[in-house]
Amino acid sequence: MIFKPYRYFTACIISWIFCVTLQAGNPHQPEISFCAGGWGDDYMYYNLFAQENMEEPQYKAFLLSYDNRFYDSEKDLLPRTDENIEDWEDYLQLSYEETEYLVLKADRQDLRALAKGNSVEDDRLAFADGNFTKKHKQALLYLAYAKYLAPYMAVKGDRRYSWGNAPEHHAGELDYDEVINVLEKSWHAETDKNLRIRYGYQLVRFAHYSGHYPEAIGYFNDYVESLHHKPIMYYYALDQKGGAERALGNFMQAHHDFFRFFTHTRNRKEQAYTSMLVTRDLDFEKLLTEAGTTNEKNDLYMLLGYRDFNNPLSSIRKILENDPNAPQAKVLMVRAVNQLERNYFPVSYNCPYNHPDCLKDRDNYRIPLNRYHNDNTFLEETLRISESQSKNPEIKEQEFWKLTTAWLYFIQGDYDRAGLTLESITPGNKRFDAQKDKLSMLITISEQETITPGFEKQLMKRFGHIFREDPEKDPYSPDMGSTGNFVIDILANRYFLQEDYAKAFLLQNDISELEAYPQLQLLEAIEKFYHKKNKNEFEHFLAENLAPEVYDDSLRKMVRQRDFDIKSYIANMKGNIYLRQGEPEKAAPFFDEVDRDFYGFKGFSGIPSDVFGYNRMECFECPDNMVMQTDYLGDFDMIGPSMNKKELSRALIRLEQEAAGRGDKAARAGYLLGNFYFNTSLIGYYRQFLTFSNSNGKSYKFHNYFSWNEQFDRTAPEYLLYFKNYGWTSWYYDDFEIALSYLDRALEQTADEELKARILFAASKCEQGIFYSTRTDKELNNLKNVDYNKRKAARIDIKTSRYRSYFKKLKAYEHTGFYREVKTYCKYFDYYVTHY
Repeated sequence: MIFKPYRYFTACIISWIFCVTLQAGNPHQPEISFCAGGWGDDYMYYNLFAQENMEEPQYKAFLLSYDNRFYDSEKDLLPRTDENIEDWEDYLQLSYEETEYLVLKADRQDLRALAKGNSVEDDRLAFADGNFTKKHKQALLYLAYAKYLAPYMAVKGDRRYSWGNAPEHHAGELDYDEVINVLEKSWHAETDKNLRIRYGYQLVRFAHYSGHYPEAIGYFNDYVESLHHKPIMYYYALDQKGGAERALGNFMQAHHDFFRFFTHTRNRKEQAYTSMLVTRDLDFEKLLTEAGTTNEKNDLYMLLGYRDFNNPLSSIRKILENDPNAPQAKVLMVRAVNQLERNYFPVSYNCPYNHPDCLKDRDNYRIPLNRYHNDNTFLEETLRISESQSKNPEIKEQEFWKLTTAWLYFIQGDYDRAGLTLESITPGNKRFDAQKDKLSMLITISEQETITPGFEKQLMKRFGHIFREDPEKDPYSPDMGSTGNFVIDILANRYFLQEDYAKAFLLQNDISELEAYPQLQLLEAIEKFYHKKNKNEFEHFLAENLAPEVYDDSLRKMVRQRDFDIKSYIANMKGNIYLRQGEPEKAAPFFDEVDRDFYGFKGFSGIPSDVFGYNRMECFECPDNMVMQTDYLGDFDMIGPSMNKKELSRALIRLEQEAAGRGDKAARAGYLLGNFYFNTSLIGYYRQFLTFSNSNGKSYKFHNYFSWNEQFDRTAPEYLLYFKNYGWTSWYYDDFEIALSYLDRALEQTADEELKARILFAASKCEQGIFYSTRTDKELNNLKNVDYNKRKAARIDIKTSRYRSYFKKLKAYEHTGFYREVKTYCKYFDYYVTHY
């Protein structure tokens, strides 16, 4: 496949929304998580280093993500079990799967039936035999009542649900006194402390959601804390108490409760941290002074590093001082590596607005390039910490730190040390082996300064899976898709630097991408490559991908166009390039090579004789007969009513011959030629014919014209790296001097004042085109940094004083019929002659 990493997506505004998830039957508070919809920074980097290398899934939410508050990934390297289910699993002595079904999925009525000793039809509850139900009757009764309460465990009018997914019910729908009475009686009647604490949790939660905040705190003290028993449900109840404290304005106590919940939960750390964030007066330093254990201190340092976002190194150092094996340090380290990857390996090398010359004065343009030298200090400090850990004999998992060290050396561009560090990692760890293999491949490819035929053979033998990747595979997954895009960029860059332009281009584009910016040198390089004999396997792969893709309705996907006529396509494009350059005599032989079956290609046929006329009005959406007017076509029988480019080029050649003569007919021929080259410019009515466009309507190929001076330059350093995303930006440059050369000579050849008026009006349109497209007018270029209103006024002044010479000459022909016609149809000309 050809890699077009971001081809089928468009940027959109990121909308931050709350996503509320409530597992049916789960006797817990609804879990609040932050989600983002749309497109953002997390799609704009390769994602080579898998942050999931840190093995503690409870901290996964705090890995680096720019688009979401919390990190999320479809791919979990380790299974993440529910701590509440595990608590029940231990209590009920069931398997995890059986427990999960009983607690979360079983029907409430079935649980009530089992508690009464009755049988149920649900085969998934077969494990609940007579002995089980007799032993765990009270647990079944608790679960049944918890399932009854669960749908109502929400606050009426809670703004967290304003984006949708609001629960159907809320706590206010239940009789408060009745529910409290049931829960209190159940607590007092229960002798099992594990069930007692769960009833206590329900009391605290229901009072909290019902808005009885002082009572919720009281229930926690009397029905939870008094048990002196701290399984996971103790901390779930503490989280509910924290919510009540916050509602009463006891913010520091609420933070203390939320943080204790954070540090003791595996599944709900993001929920706990969110609670801390939305509570006033969050003071990490005060919480640090109150932290009772090393793990609590390290959690706080991790949250400080997470909050600092861009520089977690201070927090990493403090965590490692407390415990060199602390998992929190790994979380911040993988965040740091990921951040450095984003900074050093951009998917596009455009200079920022405040540093437009960031790539100039380089010795070479071998990517990856470091655009921001201030990143070097952060990289060096991160590497120093990681390498120190990898060599510390007290570290239990040195392999993790060796892997991060190897990646940091790779990011730094020190491929030798990266490789040596990688070799020191003991094989056999499933979490690390895939990353080792990936990094080894990336080192091998990135260190190549020149891609030789021998290395191409090695590429296909060792890393062929990169190029034969299934096109349906998600290109943004943390494994093959993103890795493939990076490898393709590296190879395309190396080929570009060694001037092997065909391979650099075809690694990322099919030949149709040239329609955005036809270059003769690049086209000829692709043609030479296409005809090359004895291609190796890698070259065959590129040649197979030369043709464009089309949508296959039966397969419902994009497939390579098998019957694509490469030879005719190249011949047509060559002819087209010469035609835009005003050289029909060079274009004609190439159009002769185009096969008749190709005549239906974009703009090759159906070119009307009106292309030699003039537009009476500016309206691209209007039909030809409303916009275009023709003159003198009857004098030239070589112009057909409808032509293909082969016939058109012959007609242009003969018109040139006529225009080279003397007299009125030569002037009329020159006039028609001037009209043609204006009409096929980007501001001409027939602009589609020489730009491979389907119509003259709105198109990205035409949008850049009117802000030409603000557009990038295809020769600027940042575009000297490779041909990535070639078709994304069009680059058609109009040379109005071609049209003017015919019109100026025509003006000299005739004394016919009606014809002179026509020629001057055609020339004035070309002069206007020069004003909009010029890149050499210093006075216009110097306006770029001027205030908008002043710039606008200055541009108008320059236009009317220096780019209206033909309008000025046309005023001398106000007695002609054409002058009166132009004054009627062209409001701009009417304004000019009225005011100047």
